[in-house]
Amino acid sequence: MVVAIRKKPLKLLWLEALMRRLLKDDVEFHYYQEQYRRLDAGFAGEQKVDRVWHELIYPNTFFVLHNLCLMNTAQHLHQIDSFLFVPILCWL
Repeated sequence: MVVAIRKKPLKLLWLEALMRRLLKDDVEFHYYQEQYRRLDAGFAGEQKVDRVWHELIYPNTFFVLHNLCLMNTAQHLHQIDSFLFVPILCWL
């Protein structure tokens, strides 16, 4: 089984670099700090879900798709962080 390691999103890397360069008294510092905090917390949550799923389920009995993007008939995109396929169910 191939286990994909989730990489940090480009936007998170961009915000990390920006936070190192912005001064704390900058007008937009708190806005970008909050954006970074939310995105970093979301990424940490995705990594935690990945760890739990890989610990709970036996190897070679499931598939996990990361960052799945689906388009509906109205041409709207839907992004799914992790999609778990096992022989008896599918779990989002």
